[in-house]
Amino acid sequence: MQPAPLPPRPHDAHKGVFGTVGIIGGRWTETEIMLGAPALAARAAFRSGCGRVIVVGPAAVVSPCLQMCSSATGVVLPLNDEAEIEADRALGQIRQWDTSVHAWAIGPGLGAPSWGCAIVRDLFMQSGPPLVLDADGLGFLTTMDPQMVGESCRSCILTPHPGEFDRLAQAWSLPVCGTNPGSRIEAATALAVACGSVVVLKGHRTVVADGHGDHWVCDAGGPELASGGTGDVLAGVIASLIAQGVPAELADTVCLGVDLHAAAGAFWRSQHGDRGILAMELADVMPEVIQQRSRL
Repeated sequence: MQPAPLPPRPHDAHKGVFGTVGIIGGRWTETEIMLGAPALAARAAFRSGCGRVIVVGPAAVVSPCLQMCSSATGVVLPLNDEAEIEADRALGQIRQWDTSVHAWAIGPGLGAPSWGCAIVRDLFMQSGPPLVLDADGLGFLTTMDPQMVGESCRSCILTPHPGEFDRLAQAWSLPVCGTNPGSRIEAATALAVACGSVVVLKGHRTVVADGHGDHWVCDAGGPELASGGTGDVLAGVIASLIAQGVPAELADTVCLGVDLHAAAGAFWRSQHGDRGILAMELADVMPEVIQQRSRL
Protein backbone atom coordinates (compact mmCIF):
# COMPACT_ATOMS: atom_id res chain seq x y z
CA MET A 1 0.00 0.00 0.00
CA GLN A 2 1.35 3.43 -0.95
CA PRO A 3 0.14 6.84 -2.20
CA ALA A 4 -1.29 6.61 -5.71
CA PRO A 5 0.30 8.74 -8.44
CA LEU A 6 -1.53 11.88 -9.50
CA PRO A 7 -3.12 11.35 -12.92
CA PRO A 8 -2.74 13.96 -15.68
CA ARG A 9 -5.77 16.14 -16.43
CA PRO A 10 -7.14 16.35 -19.99
CA HIS A 11 -6.94 19.80 -21.59
CA ASP A 12 -10.52 19.63 -22.87
CA ALA A 13 -12.01 18.73 -19.47
CA HIS A 14 -15.06 20.33 -17.86
CA LYS A 15 -16.20 20.25 -14.22
CA GLY A 16 -18.25 17.11 -14.78
CA VAL A 17 -15.09 15.17 -15.56
CA PHE A 18 -13.63 15.68 -12.10
CA GLY A 19 -16.50 14.43 -9.99
CA THR A 20 -18.91 15.71 -7.36
CA VAL A 21 -18.35 15.58 -3.60
CA GLY A 22 -21.32 15.60 -1.25
CA ILE A 23 -20.82 16.91 2.30
CA ILE A 24 -23.27 16.29 5.12
CA GLY A 25 -22.28 18.24 8.21
CA GLY A 26 -22.57 21.35 10.30
CA ARG A 27 -25.03 22.29 13.02
CA TRP A 28 -26.80 25.31 14.47
CA THR A 29 -28.60 24.75 17.76
CA GLU A 30 -29.57 26.92 20.70
CA THR A 31 -26.35 26.00 22.49
CA GLU A 32 -23.83 25.24 19.75
CA ILE A 33 -22.92 26.50 16.29
CA MET A 34 -20.44 24.70 14.05
CA LEU A 35 -20.49 25.91 10.47
CA GLY A 36 -16.80 26.08 9.61
CA ALA A 37 -16.26 22.32 9.43
CA PRO A 38 -18.38 21.54 6.33
CA ALA A 39 -17.21 24.77 4.68
CA LEU A 40 -13.57 23.77 5.22
CA ALA A 41 -14.22 20.29 3.82
CA ALA A 42 -15.89 21.85 0.79
CA ARG A 43 -13.03 24.30 0.24
CA ALA A 44 -10.46 21.50 0.53
CA ALA A 45 -12.38 19.35 -1.93
CA PHE A 46 -12.31 22.14 -4.51
CA ARG A 47 -8.67 22.98 -3.82
CA SER A 48 -7.80 19.31 -4.38
CA GLY A 49 -9.35 19.36 -7.82
CA CYS A 50 -12.91 18.04 -7.82
CA GLY A 51 -15.36 19.71 -10.17
CA ARG A 52 -18.35 20.24 -7.91
CA VAL A 53 -19.28 20.19 -4.21
CA ILE A 54 -22.73 20.09 -2.66
CA VAL A 55 -23.29 20.91 1.02
CA VAL A 56 -26.34 19.14 2.49
CA GLY A 57 -28.16 20.19 5.65
CA PRO A 58 -30.80 22.50 7.09
CA ALA A 59 -31.02 26.02 5.67
CA ALA A 60 -29.53 27.50 8.86
CA VAL A 61 -26.34 25.53 8.09
CA VAL A 62 -26.24 25.55 4.31
CA SER A 63 -26.69 29.29 3.77
CA PRO A 64 -23.74 30.46 5.91
CA CYS A 65 -21.58 27.60 4.60
CA LEU A 66 -22.12 28.84 1.06
CA GLN A 67 -21.08 32.31 2.17
CA MET A 68 -17.78 30.79 3.35
CA CYS A 69 -17.39 28.60 0.26
CA SER A 70 -19.37 30.31 -2.48
CA SER A 71 -18.27 27.83 -5.18
CA ALA A 72 -20.33 25.07 -3.57
CA THR A 73 -23.98 24.22 -4.17
CA GLY A 74 -26.46 23.87 -1.31
CA VAL A 75 -29.12 21.23 -0.77
CA VAL A 76 -31.56 22.20 1.98
CA LEU A 77 -33.17 19.37 3.93
CA PRO A 78 -36.86 19.77 4.86
CA LEU A 79 -38.04 20.61 8.39
CA ASN A 80 -41.14 19.42 10.21
CA ASP A 81 -43.52 21.56 12.26
CA GLU A 82 -41.10 21.40 15.22
CA ALA A 83 -38.33 22.93 13.07
CA GLU A 84 -36.42 19.64 13.06
CA ILE A 85 -35.15 17.71 10.03
CA GLU A 86 -37.86 15.42 8.72
CA ALA A 87 -35.85 12.22 8.36
CA ASP A 88 -38.01 10.39 5.80
CA ARG A 89 -38.15 13.30 3.36
CA ALA A 90 -34.46 14.05 3.96
CA LEU A 91 -33.60 10.45 3.09
CA GLY A 92 -35.55 10.80 -0.14
CA GLN A 93 -33.57 13.90 -1.12
CA ILE A 94 -30.23 12.31 -0.31
CA ARG A 95 -31.09 9.16 -2.24
CA GLN A 96 -31.77 11.34 -5.29
CA TRP A 97 -28.39 13.07 -4.95
CA ASP A 98 -26.68 9.73 -4.30
CA THR A 99 -26.84 9.04 -8.03
CA SER A 100 -25.00 12.28 -8.87
CA VAL A 101 -22.36 12.31 -6.14
CA HIS A 102 -19.08 10.42 -6.57
CA ALA A 103 -18.00 10.51 -2.90
CA TRP A 104 -19.67 11.55 0.34
CA ALA A 105 -17.93 13.18 3.31
CA ILE A 106 -20.21 12.77 6.32
CA GLY A 107 -19.74 14.17 9.80
CA PRO A 108 -17.74 17.43 9.88
CA GLY A 109 -19.42 19.52 12.58
CA LEU A 110 -22.61 17.46 12.36
CA GLY A 111 -23.21 16.59 16.00
CA ALA A 112 -25.38 13.57 16.78
CA PRO A 113 -28.89 14.24 15.43
CA SER A 114 -31.16 11.24 15.05
CA TRP A 115 -31.71 12.11 11.38
CA GLY A 116 -27.94 11.93 10.80
CA CYS A 117 -27.79 8.41 12.18
CA ALA A 118 -30.79 7.41 10.06
CA ILE A 119 -29.11 8.76 6.92
CA VAL A 120 -25.83 6.92 7.58
CA ARG A 121 -27.67 3.64 8.21
CA ASP A 122 -29.70 4.09 5.04
CA LEU A 123 -26.64 4.84 2.92
CA PHE A 124 -24.89 1.74 4.26
CA MET A 125 -27.76 -0.40 3.02
CA GLN A 126 -27.84 1.14 -0.48
CA SER A 127 -25.28 0.69 -3.22
CA GLY A 128 -23.56 3.91 -4.22
CA PRO A 129 -20.37 5.97 -4.05
CA PRO A 130 -17.86 5.67 -1.19
CA LEU A 131 -18.50 7.22 2.23
CA VAL A 132 -15.79 9.15 4.06
CA LEU A 133 -16.92 9.14 7.70
CA ASP A 134 -15.24 11.77 9.84
CA ALA A 135 -15.76 13.36 13.25
CA ASP A 136 -19.38 13.01 14.33
CA GLY A 137 -20.09 10.68 11.42
CA LEU A 138 -17.93 8.11 13.21
CA GLY A 139 -20.07 8.42 16.31
CA PHE A 140 -23.03 6.92 14.47
CA LEU A 141 -21.01 3.73 13.95
CA THR A 142 -20.93 3.06 17.68
CA THR A 143 -24.65 2.23 17.43
CA MET A 144 -24.00 -0.26 14.62
CA ASP A 145 -22.39 -3.69 14.48
CA PRO A 146 -19.03 -3.77 12.64
CA GLN A 147 -20.35 -6.63 10.54
CA MET A 148 -23.08 -4.31 9.24
CA VAL A 149 -20.39 -1.88 8.15
CA GLY A 150 -18.35 -4.66 6.55
CA GLU A 151 -21.36 -5.92 4.64
CA SER A 152 -22.24 -2.46 3.34
CA CYS A 153 -23.06 -2.15 -0.33
CA ARG A 154 -20.47 0.60 -0.71
CA SER A 155 -16.87 1.32 0.25
CA CYS A 156 -16.22 3.15 3.53
CA ILE A 157 -13.28 5.22 4.76
CA LEU A 158 -13.11 5.92 8.50
CA THR A 159 -10.91 8.82 9.64
CA PRO A 160 -10.77 8.77 13.47
CA HIS A 161 -8.35 10.65 15.68
CA PRO A 162 -7.11 8.51 18.63
CA GLY A 163 -9.98 9.50 20.93
CA GLU A 164 -12.60 8.68 18.30
CA PHE A 165 -10.81 5.41 17.62
CA ASP A 166 -10.97 4.40 21.27
CA ARG A 167 -14.71 5.09 21.40
CA LEU A 168 -15.22 2.83 18.38
CA ALA A 169 -12.88 0.20 19.82
CA GLN A 170 -14.84 0.17 23.07
CA ALA A 171 -18.19 -0.09 21.27
CA TRP A 172 -16.90 -2.92 19.07
CA SER A 173 -14.83 -4.69 21.77
CA LEU A 174 -11.51 -4.27 19.97
CA PRO A 175 -8.60 -5.04 22.36
CA VAL A 176 -6.35 -2.20 21.17
CA CYS A 177 -5.78 1.41 22.16
CA GLY A 178 -5.55 4.22 19.62
CA THR A 179 -4.01 6.65 22.09
CA ASN A 180 -0.97 4.41 22.69
CA PRO A 181 1.78 5.52 20.25
CA GLY A 182 3.25 2.01 20.25
CA SER A 183 0.08 0.31 19.03
CA ARG A 184 -1.11 2.68 16.31
CA ILE A 185 -0.45 0.28 13.42
CA GLU A 186 -2.06 -2.60 15.31
CA ALA A 187 -5.03 -0.40 16.21
CA ALA A 188 -5.70 0.91 12.70
CA THR A 189 -5.34 -2.58 11.23
CA ALA A 190 -7.66 -4.17 13.79
CA LEU A 191 -10.38 -1.62 13.10
CA ALA A 192 -9.99 -1.92 9.33
CA VAL A 193 -10.22 -5.71 9.44
CA ALA A 194 -13.14 -5.68 11.88
CA CYS A 195 -15.33 -3.55 9.61
CA GLY A 196 -13.81 -4.27 6.18
CA SER A 197 -13.09 -0.60 5.58
CA VAL A 198 -10.12 1.68 4.95
CA VAL A 199 -9.08 3.33 8.22
CA VAL A 200 -7.09 6.54 8.63
CA LEU A 201 -5.85 6.75 12.22
CA LYS A 202 -4.87 10.41 12.43
CA GLY A 203 -2.10 11.90 14.52
CA HIS A 204 1.70 11.92 14.45
CA ARG A 205 2.69 9.45 11.71
CA THR A 206 -0.87 8.87 10.48
CA VAL A 207 -1.61 5.22 9.72
CA VAL A 208 -3.73 4.06 6.79
CA ALA A 209 -4.92 0.44 6.96
CA ASP A 210 -7.25 -1.67 4.84
CA GLY A 211 -9.51 -4.64 5.48
CA HIS A 212 -6.87 -7.08 4.22
CA GLY A 213 -4.38 -6.27 6.98
CA ASP A 214 -2.10 -4.04 4.90
CA HIS A 215 -0.99 -0.64 6.14
CA TRP A 216 1.03 2.47 5.26
CA VAL A 217 2.49 5.08 7.63
CA CYS A 218 2.82 8.74 6.66
CA ASP A 219 6.21 10.03 7.79
CA ALA A 220 5.44 13.65 6.83
CA GLY A 221 3.43 16.21 8.75
CA GLY A 222 4.24 17.98 11.97
CA PRO A 223 2.90 20.09 14.84
CA GLU A 224 1.62 22.76 12.44
CA LEU A 225 -1.33 20.43 11.75
CA ALA A 226 -2.40 20.48 15.42
CA SER A 227 -5.05 23.11 14.77
CA GLY A 228 -8.83 23.05 14.64
CA GLY A 229 -10.28 22.24 11.23
CA THR A 230 -7.31 20.45 9.68
CA GLY A 231 -9.15 17.13 10.01
CA ASP A 232 -12.10 18.58 8.09
CA VAL A 233 -9.64 19.58 5.36
CA LEU A 234 -8.34 15.99 5.22
CA ALA A 235 -11.87 14.61 4.83
CA GLY A 236 -12.47 17.00 1.93
CA VAL A 237 -9.17 16.10 0.26
CA ILE A 238 -9.80 12.35 0.46
CA ALA A 239 -13.37 12.67 -0.82
CA SER A 240 -12.16 14.92 -3.65
CA LEU A 241 -9.53 12.45 -4.85
CA ILE A 242 -12.05 9.60 -4.77
CA ALA A 243 -14.59 11.69 -6.69
CA GLN A 244 -12.00 12.52 -9.33
CA GLY A 245 -11.59 8.82 -10.01
CA VAL A 246 -7.87 8.51 -9.26
CA PRO A 247 -7.07 5.25 -11.10
CA ALA A 248 -5.82 3.19 -8.16
CA GLU A 249 -6.99 0.93 -5.37
CA LEU A 250 -9.16 2.83 -2.91
CA ALA A 251 -6.63 2.46 -0.08
CA ASP A 252 -3.86 3.91 -2.29
CA THR A 253 -6.08 6.87 -3.16
CA VAL A 254 -6.68 7.44 0.55
CA CYS A 255 -2.90 7.26 1.15
CA LEU A 256 -2.46 9.94 -1.51
CA GLY A 257 -4.92 12.18 0.32
CA VAL A 258 -3.09 11.73 3.62
CA ASP A 259 0.26 12.34 1.91
CA LEU A 260 -0.90 15.54 0.19
CA HIS A 261 -2.48 16.81 3.41
CA ALA A 262 0.80 16.29 5.29
CA ALA A 263 2.79 17.84 2.45
CA ALA A 264 0.53 20.89 2.52
CA GLY A 265 1.28 21.26 6.22
CA ALA A 266 5.02 20.97 5.58
CA PHE A 267 4.78 23.52 2.77
CA TRP A 268 3.03 26.02 5.07
CA ARG A 269 5.55 25.30 7.86
CA SER A 270 8.47 26.03 5.53
CA GLN A 271 7.16 29.58 5.09
CA HIS A 272 5.57 30.38 8.46
CA GLY A 273 6.94 28.05 11.12
CA ASP A 274 5.13 25.34 13.05
CA ARG A 275 2.41 27.35 14.77
CA GLY A 276 -0.49 29.59 13.86
CA ILE A 277 -1.94 27.84 10.81
CA LEU A 278 -5.60 28.33 9.91
CA ALA A 279 -7.26 25.30 8.34
CA MET A 280 -8.41 27.48 5.44
CA GLU A 281 -4.76 28.24 4.69
CA LEU A 282 -3.97 24.53 4.66
CA ALA A 283 -6.65 23.96 2.05
CA ASP A 284 -5.47 26.91 0.00
CA VAL A 285 -1.88 25.66 -0.45
CA MET A 286 -3.12 22.33 -1.81
CA PRO A 287 -2.88 23.39 -5.50
CA GLU A 288 0.80 24.32 -5.07
CA VAL A 289 1.56 21.02 -3.35
CA ILE A 290 -0.27 19.08 -6.06
CA GLN A 291 1.62 20.98 -8.74
CA GLN A 292 4.92 20.06 -7.08
CA ARG A 293 3.90 16.39 -6.86
CA SER A 294 2.81 16.39 -10.52
CA ARG A 295 6.36 17.28 -11.57
CA LEU A 296 7.86 14.24 -9.81
